[in-house]
Amino acid sequence: MDNNKNGSNTDDILKIIEEYRKKNEEAPVNKEPAQPAPKKQEKKSEPKKQPKTAQKKEPPKASDEAPKTEEAKQEEAKEPSALNSHFSDKADLSKFKDEKSKHFVANKEKKKREKFNFSDFLTRLGNMSFLPKAIIYLVFVLIAAVYCSYFAVTGINDMFALVSLEKEANVTVTEATTIDDVTEALKEQGVIKYPWLFKLYCEVYGDGTDVKLIPGDYSIPDNLNFSNILYRLTTVKVERTAVWVTVPEGYTVDQIIDLLVSKGIGTKEKYVEAINNYPYKHEFVQLLDEMGYSEDRVYRLEGYLFPDTYEFYTDTAEYLVINRFLNNFNSRFWRFYDEEYKADVEAMGMTFDDIVTLASLVQMEARHIIDYEPISYVFHNRLNHSNTYPFLESDATIQYFLDARKEDLTQEDLDTDNPYNTYLYPGLTPGAICCPGLDALEAAIYPARPVDANGKEINAYYFVSDVTGKTYYAQTNAGHNANKQKAEEVNKFYDEQE
Repeated sequence: MDNNKNGSNTDDILKIIEEYRKKNEEAPVNKEPAQPAPKKQEKKSEPKKQPKTAQKKEPPKASDEAPKTEEAKQEEAKEPSALNSHFSDKADLSKFKDEKSKHFVANKEKKKREKFNFSDFLTRLGNMSFLPKAIIYLVFVLIAAVYCSYFAVTGINDMFALVSLEKEANVTVTEATTIDDVTEALKEQGVIKYPWLFKLYCEVYGDGTDVKLIPGDYSIPDNLNFSNILYRLTTVKVERTAVWVTVPEGYTVDQIIDLLVSKGIGTKEKYVEAINNYPYKHEFVQLLDEMGYSEDRVYRLEGYLFPDTYEFYTDTAEYLVINRFLNNFNSRFWRFYDEEYKADVEAMGMTFDDIVTLASLVQMEARHIIDYEPISYVFHNRLNHSNTYPFLESDATIQYFLDARKEDLTQEDLDTDNPYNTYLYPGLTPGAICCPGLDALEAAIYPARPVDANGKEINAYYFVSDVTGKTYYAQTNAGHNANKQKAEEVNKFYDEQE
């Protein structure tokens, strides 16, 4: 029961009693004037009372109260004062006030005791048995998990726009607009839920207050994540031109550069700088730099610009264009190297750069893919018997350093002193002479003996091709000269046909 209500009831009761007392005091008991009370001395001089039988009835003495009639007695019996001394006209009302005050203080103290006391709660919790404590702990964990899950889900959705409500915000940005203004507009129009999270994202990923907003009118749907929103507000749209570039297998670095420049992508000087000096992070590039290579090498990355079809923007930086080629080499060949090729390459006493160089020779000498492995076998045979066959004698290596490619090489070309001339310098060239494809790379690792017209395998050290692309293999120099004669006859026949 409400203490205030108790106090109000008590006041009402006291008021009623007070009114009753006043009323009782004002009402006349008898119309006759009150007689003065007898003096105490007269009372002492009265004779001793006689037994009722001998007592003589005397008329009643005058007193301050008139004799009560039967009706008056009955009325008095009905009054509250006759039932309870507390309600009499002589009751001490201060007692009620004291009782009220005590009751109020007691209730106040009770309320204080009923207030939650965290330290008492912990004490009681510590005194509980294991099961109640475990239940309370699980309930607390579940509540915390639900709260955290809700915040995590809504926060992640807000940041990454995983769920779209098909809302859209129209934001006008002026020179005076701040990121706070944009955040408030996005919040008001329902595109973001947590403004503080968007501001935090801007602080971490957008340099905070240094975010430079581009003036304009923006329509921002709620399916854009924070990154897209920031990008849209801070980026000037520029029309970019994309071009497709197809690099055939066997193209040299010079040919690739000329092709890219002709498509409007970069300049030759910057490509040369990027190919020879840029510190790319690819493992094979770093290993090549650690291993070292000949100073006579024309291009550091000759052989590693993987032939394929690419799409480039014309404003792409030169080093990024070259990086795309290297990424393709990495995904098409290098990522399999350790597991599939490395052991076989090292068993031949070669490095991965030797294989790329040899594959470039195979690529340029073979007219058809069927000849990749047999031509690779001839080169391996000569490398393995360098005492007898110190020179690879590949015409393709002469073509590499000439200013322009020739249909037929002259003796003067064959006598040109150049480290890439395999008629004059033993072993492999200082580097690759083109960028080989995957078939040529695998053929360089896995050569196969050529066969003659009868299908018999030949331990060949020579080969020659005619204008049709047919390749003739021989084990001896005499056989090789005979094959050259056959090739010349075929070439002459086709010349006459023209």
